[in-house]
Amino acid sequence: MSANAESKPKDRVVALEKKIADLEQNWSRLKWAAGIIGLAVVIVTGYGFIDIPRQAVAKVNPIVDTAVKNAVDTAVKNAVDNRIPPKVVEDAETARTRAVNAAQDAEDALGRIKSELKDAPAARYQQTTAGQQLAIGTSRPVGTVIDFSHKDYDTHGAVTPGASWHFKAPKAGIYSVTAHAGCEQSGGQLTVGLCVGQKPGGTRPNVFLAEAQAYINRTIIGGTTDIELKKDDLVDIRVYAGGVEKSQLVAVGTTEVSIHYVRPPSQEAK
Repeated sequence: MSANAESKPKDRVVALEKKIADLEQNWSRLKWAAGIIGLAVVIVTGYGFIDIPRQAVAKVNPIVDTAVKNAVDTAVKNAVDNRIPPKVVEDAETARTRAVNAAQDAEDALGRIKSELKDAPAARYQQTTAGQQLAIGTSRPVGTVIDFSHKDYDTHGAVTPGASWHFKAPKAGIYSVTAHAGCEQSGGQLTVGLCVGQKPGGTRPNVFLAEAQAYINRTIIGGTTDIELKKDDLVDIRVYAGGVEKSQLVAVGTTEVSIHYVRPPSQEAK
């Protein structure tokens, strides 16, 4: 409901109440005028200028008085009958107050979101050094932590580069993680996955981002996921090569990762 629509019932009541006050004031003036007329009649009659019996004057005054009072009472009653019921005005005022409070709540929530996003961690890295070798497991693929050597940005200095490359969550919350990798490998299986707090040598990630059962050389595979992290959780991206020796990553323009904060954590993760 618009502000104008909300104010109309109240404005109408105020206008009607003013009319009632005006009518009551006119009633007082009419009574005063009737009294003057009656007094003039008495004076004129008393001095013999007009031959009107005093009894007639005594009867006329109450008649005039009553007629004027009835007219005013009728006008006032009509105005009161036509005014907006107090309950309607009360409901309109309550609705207006609720709308104002809801708008304030929305503004407060928006302020909290802006504050939260203003301090939202974000990082993006690429691998620009050629030929990182992938570990080959004897029975199952072993994950190789990708060393993303080139920093595009890292708002909170959350990344530790090198052989144990990882992103350390600066704050608890839900993060979006996107990673892609390309490999010098023909045939065999290749998997790209996200790991949280895993030690070296693991054979499966926490989250599978992409998998190729019969990998084609230099094909870029990867994906995106949202994941809930606690403060100081360590995240890395690993590639699992299966069945092909001397497999290595392709560097420039094919292997990259981006991690950014999306929203506050769920109640369970706080």
